[in-house]
Amino acid sequence: MGTPAPTTSSCPSCCSALVSEHPSETASRGRPFSAGGHEWVLKCFPDGDTPANADFISLFLVLQSGGVKTLSVRVVFALVLVDNLGQSSPPLRCGPVTFKGQDSRWGKGRFINRAKLEDTSYVAGDCLIIQCTVSVLQPPHSEDVPKIRLALPPSCELHRHLGQLLDGGEGADVTFQVGDEFFPAHRCVLAARSPVFRAELFGPMEEAHMQLIQIEDVEPAVFGALLRFIYTESLPPPMLEELVDANGPASIATARRLFAAADRYDVERLKSICEDKLPRDMDVDNVALIFELADRHHCSSLKEACVKFITASPETLFAVVKLHGWILQDDLVQKPLKKKKKLIKF
Repeated sequence: MGTPAPTTSSCPSCCSALVSEHPSETASRGRPFSAGGHEWVLKCFPDGDTPANADFISLFLVLQSGGVKTLSVRVVFALVLVDNLGQSSPPLRCGPVTFKGQDSRWGKGRFINRAKLEDTSYVAGDCLIIQCTVSVLQPPHSEDVPKIRLALPPSCELHRHLGQLLDGGEGADVTFQVGDEFFPAHRCVLAARSPVFRAELFGPMEEAHMQLIQIEDVEPAVFGALLRFIYTESLPPPMLEELVDANGPASIATARRLFAAADRYDVERLKSICEDKLPRDMDVDNVALIFELADRHHCSSLKEACVKFITASPETLFAVVKLHGWILQDDLVQKPLKKKKKLIKF
């Protein structure tokens, strides 16, 4: 990420009144100075900032700038004593520390023992000179951060891995017989993807204790495609091509069979894909079959799409009624016709 860049400033401050009649009440402030775009000041308590520190000089760096209570500034600072000849003591370093908000402070409650200090050359005329060096740590600019591009693996290979698991049959703990074909599968995968399979395989139903489960009223190719979709969110290539790319009776027949299987096992995404496909290939010849499918599986959106197609124009209505007269008996078809005052009795 890069190292934060410091902005440094130093300033000497004078701490006077080394002896006070009221310990922990008297504080001296040095003159304000700037560092890193912020205003700072040294605050010195000659008799300590608390009664416990009464024998010591307490020294703190105080953030003064901005009046912003939520301001957060990270710094490193050093404090040194300077005598009249310009000689300085070893620095006392503090940080990194974070100042949070105006008037927040960091420092030392026991900076130096006052009795020992008065015997040194740093005290002159009841005055103590303290130099403070402040380095404000600033986050690096984005242009200073090296741009590293990692070779990432594909975003998700879970579907491919589950497809391999289905194809290999490793760890399969249930087998479905559909006609003359057998489909090994994994109970946990099916239960995670289908609430119907979860109820059958882990509920009180007898299938929960069966290793071989017979499936009726579904074609083997359709059940195999359903399992493939449950594991991989995709269909076998031939059926996918029929469903997505092809048009005509074969495509509609595939969508209808997959829709029925998806509804039976509550695989919502596959059901939605079929719902999207069927209206796009709807015509006068197949609209009744699609309408009947939607009615049988209680799919109101697909049924409404059929009604919209049937009532789109008088010509379409007459053509559909001529082939499938029974469809007019449905209330959903009658409703828009009554609104248009085109109710036709045959």
